[in-house]
Amino acid sequence: MKMLPEKSVTSYCVQFENEPDKLNDYWDKKFSHTDKIDFALASVIGVLSFSLNEILIGRFSLKEANQWGTEKVNEFLQFAAKKSGYKGDDLKGAISFLENTHPMASDGLTPEFGGGKQHHLRDFTHHCSLFGLFCSLFTQFSGKSIGTDVNGKVILEVIENKKYIGKTISEKIFNGTVEWFLHLVSDMAGSSTAKGKGTGIPGPILSAIKGFSAVLPKSLKIDNTTASQFASKLYNGTLLADRDEKGKIKKGGELPFDLRTELGCFSHFLKQAAWMLVNDTAIVACCVLKQIFGILKKKQVDSIAEFFSLINKNTILPKKTVADMITVSTSVFVGLDTGHALIKGVINSKEKTWERIKE
Repeated sequence: MKMLPEKSVTSYCVQFENEPDKLNDYWDKKFSHTDKIDFALASVIGVLSFSLNEILIGRFSLKEANQWGTEKVNEFLQFAAKKSGYKGDDLKGAISFLENTHPMASDGLTPEFGGGKQHHLRDFTHHCSLFGLFCSLFTQFSGKSIGTDVNGKVILEVIENKKYIGKTISEKIFNGTVEWFLHLVSDMAGSSTAKGKGTGIPGPILSAIKGFSAVLPKSLKIDNTTASQFASKLYNGTLLADRDEKGKIKKGGELPFDLRTELGCFSHFLKQAAWMLVNDTAIVACCVLKQIFGILKKKQVDSIAEFFSLINKNTILPKKTVADMITVSTSVFVGLDTGHALIKGVINSKEKTWERIKE
């Protein structure tokens, strides 16, 4: 590969000594191109990143995400309960303690928002998101709770029992933020009567879906399902549930997409992002080494000072080449990952799409 013309590198540096802009343009033309070696290196790095990702992280699984999230939520709930004064070690006791010491005003409207199985979804103050925080503060200052009815229409319900509504502005803000959060912690793991397996609460993703479903036209349907029904099925676990050959949900097969599942998904994606960072770092390292080798190949360098006089940021790390290599490497990584999933899908052709995602 011919990196530079026969004329020495030093002579070009001298030629453009008083014209740094022209020197930079020269380096750009000579080094800022992507050749076959660059593409080959990027492809190899993409393959290695995919292989290591499969070995060390494995396939994405909603079931495993839910299990991981459940474990972490239970640990955090007991930690929060102990910090609040709980002396026991039982999860059920920790949930009950937080429910009693950090009540929420809108809990008195449980029947109006669908009872124990639905009120965490339909009552927006139970959403663990910025939207839920806003609704919590709205409740404190208005004395009303905002949510949806059974058809997904936005409704306002008056809170008759004002016991947990702050009397001063500072109390309202405290109840709407700190007390709201601590109450949500108790609801994350379900309830004191169904520890670790209760309905839980919506996370930011489901909260956004439910919020948008309330303003979307009810005539808008996908496969005869409205956005509100989709959010409800996603929340109660029937949309992603394990089903038998007849399509009936297996006993205990529901897989709720609540905060616990969202936390597990977020953890997995963070691990994926870490590998993408390793992938990009490897690209940069290979690109730098290749450029250094190209410079040294053209001229005998006798000292470190002389070496540094021959390079600048454009020669050692050409932006275009790095961008091209990262694009190729990422495409190989994603292509192999997608192809692997499709091949498994063909082999297990009897599995439905949702089943493939879960397993």
